[in-house]
Amino acid sequence: MPTDVLPLKVARRYVPPVREAPDPAVAALPRLTLLRDTLRRAGRVPGLLENRRFPPAPVFFFHPSDEPEPHAPDPWTQAAKRDPAAVRAWTDLFPVAADVLAALGNDAAVRHAARAVPGLGDFANALAPHHPAAREVADMLAVADDVTVLAVAPMLGAGFRVRVRGVADVAQFHVLFADAVTGNPANGHLPGKRPAPAAVEAYRDGDPLDPPIARPRFQFYRPSALRPDGTLPRGFSGVDDWVWGHEWVSRLPQHLGERVVLVGEPAFPAEWEAVRRVPRVAGELTVTEVLSDAEVRAWVAIQTGQPNAARRSTRRAA
Repeated sequence: MPTDVLPLKVARRYVPPVREAPDPAVAALPRLTLLRDTLRRAGRVPGLLENRRFPPAPVFFFHPSDEPEPHAPDPWTQAAKRDPAAVRAWTDLFPVAADVLAALGNDAAVRHAARAVPGLGDFANALAPHHPAAREVADMLAVADDVTVLAVAPMLGAGFRVRVRGVADVAQFHVLFADAVTGNPANGHLPGKRPAPAAVEAYRDGDPLDPPIARPRFQFYRPSALRPDGTLPRGFSGVDDWVWGHEWVSRLPQHLGERVVLVGEPAFPAEWEAVRRVPRVAGELTVTEVLSDAEVRAWVAIQTGQPNAARRSTRRAA
C-alpha cells in the first residue's frame, strides 16, 4: 500500500489539526517586556545629565573609548562613562518602541496587555517628558479603551451611557459623542445638527491631508458643576468646572464607580482642527444605553441630595 495514502478506516477517523492564529496580545508580551526593561534603564539618563537641558542624543551608541575625548567633555560621553547600560538603552528605545507601537495602535487587546505589564506605564510616563518614544508609548497607553462614560444633560432630561475604544481626548470624544446621540427625540436622542462628516471620519480612523474643522455642540462639565436646583451654570460662570478638550477621556472624573460628564449648551463659539491626538489608534464610540427622562431626574435628585424626589421619579418610571 502506498505510504502516502491512509487506509479507509483511518481516514474516516482522521481530523486535520486546526491551526489557530496566535493571540496578538500574547504574541506581543515578550516585546512589551523588552520595552519595559528598556524604559527602566533609559529612565536613569535624566539623572546622569543632572536634569539639564538635554543636548542632542547620539544617533548610535559608541563606547566612550571608541572615540577620542574632546577638550570640553560631551555630556553624553560623561553619562556613558558613568552608566553605559542606561545610555545604550536610551538609543535602543527608538527601535524597541517602534517594534511594538504598530501592534499597540492596531489592537486594543495589545494595549490592555501592555497596561498589565508591571511598571511599563510608570516607566513610560516618567520618561515621557524627555524622550519622544517614551512619550508616544505613554500617550498610547493613556487612550481610553473599553471605558464606559455616563453623559447626563440635566437641563434636557437626557442621558447616555457610551462605550469608547481608542478615544484619547475630550475633543475627540466631543465630536464622536455628538454624532452618536443626535437623532430622533422620540428615541431619546437629541435634536440638532450633526458634526461635519469629515470631522467625524478624522476622529475615527481618517487621515486627511487638511484637518477638518470641528465646532462645539456641547459644553462638558464635571459633576461638581450641578447646582442644588439640578441646573448647570451658564456662560463663563461655570468655567471652574469645565472639562477641556485637551483632557484625557481615561482621566475624566469618576462618580459612583463610572466616568461621568455633564452636558450643557456651548458657552461660546469656538472651533478646532479635528486631529487625533494619538494618530496610530482609531477611535470608536457606541451608545450602550439611553436613559429615560425619569431616570435622569432620579440621577439628578440623588446628586443634589433629594432622595425623596429620586424615589418618586423611580416609581413614575416603573
